[in-house]
Amino acid sequence: MIKKNILITGSKNTGKSTLVQKILQQFSASYAGFQTIPFEIFEAGPTYLMRDLITKKQTPISKCVGKRIVGIPITFSTFGKRCLENSITSKHLFVVMDELGRFERTSYDFIDMVNKVLSSEKIVIAVLKAESIDYLSLIKDRPDCYLYNLDDSLFDEVYQDIISKLNIILQREEKK
Repeated sequence: MIKKNILITGSKNTGKSTLVQKILQQFSASYAGFQTIPFEIFEAGPTYLMRDLITKKQTPISKCVGKRIVGIPITFSTFGKRCLENSITSKHLFVVMDELGRFERTSYDFIDMVNKVLSSEKIVIAVLKAESIDYLSLIKDRPDCYLYNLDDSLFDEVYQDIISKLNIILQREEKK
């Protein structure tokens, strides 16, 4: 199996999203997919929005309930799934998924779509939360993915390795 997807994980504030942005800038690439961004801050922590990188629309993926931040599964099954469907059919070579984590762990149709994108012709750059979550473990074990953990490696070394891998992948794509 040919590897063509890049998975990036690591603890909070290790630079996962920064790394994705730096990679995309290096290739001046247009891309589809989604990005999660902080929304409101509560005592329990922040809530987040999912932003569609094609349409720029955004919608909440979590909310504060009492003293907990909980996911909104329907957002992933509707907005998130549609965002990924549009990514597959878009003209963009790259698809960004920043980030996959715990809020969507019960949104099985969204998780199925994540796997369809990973299996598509697109080159995926995905950020995975550094937690033990069943569906994330399965994604990390996919044979078509390179996995980088920023807890175990230096940022600049990971960046250089990903750039090298993507150059090889892109050369292979040009020959098709």
